[in-house]
Amino acid sequence: MEESQKKDALGRKLAALDKKGWFPPELLALVEAVCRLQEETRASLTVSVDPAQVRGDLEHRQGAPLLPREAFPVDVQGAEKLFLSLLDVTESLPQLRTPSQLVRDRLVRGEIEPAALFRAYAAEDEAPFAAWEALAPDAPKLLPFLVYNAMEPWLEATGAALLAQRPQLDVWPYGHCPVCGSPAFIGHLSAPEPSRNEGRDINKGGKRLHVCSYCRADFRAKRLQCPFCLEEDQKKLDYFTVDSETGYQVHVCRTCKSYIKIADFRELFGRTFMPALDDLESLALDMAAQKEGFHRLAPSEWGL
Repeated sequence: MEESQKKDALGRKLAALDKKGWFPPELLALVEAVCRLQEETRASLTVSVDPAQVRGDLEHRQGAPLLPREAFPVDVQGAEKLFLSLLDVTESLPQLRTPSQLVRDRLVRGEIEPAALFRAYAAEDEAPFAAWEALAPDAPKLLPFLVYNAMEPWLEATGAALLAQRPQLDVWPYGHCPVCGSPAFIGHLSAPEPSRNEGRDINKGGKRLHVCSYCRADFRAKRLQCPFCLEEDQKKLDYFTVDSETGYQVHVCRTCKSYIKIADFRELFGRTFMPALDDLESLALDMAAQKEGFHRLAPSEWGL
């Protein structure tokens, strides 16, 4: 997607969120600022993966991710710069000003270090984030939000680079991302594939694709399978929709009690799938699924 198209798609998503009427203006301002800062970072970054760290074909076919999370090449200096820019944004918002100032104070005193937090997040070490939750119970997700979104451009670029080298042509049958091993956080159904002959469609699309919660890799999944525990018994799998959220479904598994949201925009002209924003736009489905006793395995990028 070209830069102008990305801006248009972002504008439409923000307008759709605003139209709902129940997203606070502060949240919309935060979303727009985060997207803008990340796009500015992506425009200038390059990533290089050590081939020796990438898993071989045999291991990969047996379910091993291509690259462990902690081996993803994040430019610490660049990510720290983005971390501080994101902190400037959250500190400018009245609702987040006090906890953001607490983050800044701890940075100044050397009680937290972005580089150490990046390593902890990659290694799934919850200790520093649990300590933050105890310190700031009114904004428990602020610190992991800043950390992940500061790393995200490098994680996404690395995921894309690895997929370009080793494209996932077939259904990935395992309950984690084929690139980094993390769980999916949202999915979508593929659009129709146009034919080169007379502009007709080859098929109606509908392949089920999941998006990784860490590296944002897009990978194909089975249409009827829990993406986490791999349950395939149709009696234990179900999905439902919410009338107010056209284009979204929530798929639930009664075996592990998990759920994942799926976007289906095949018949909605002009709707562009943007994982992090569609995750936010479809928040009503999270509430509906959780009301029924299902839980979400992968975190929201927005700390929800």
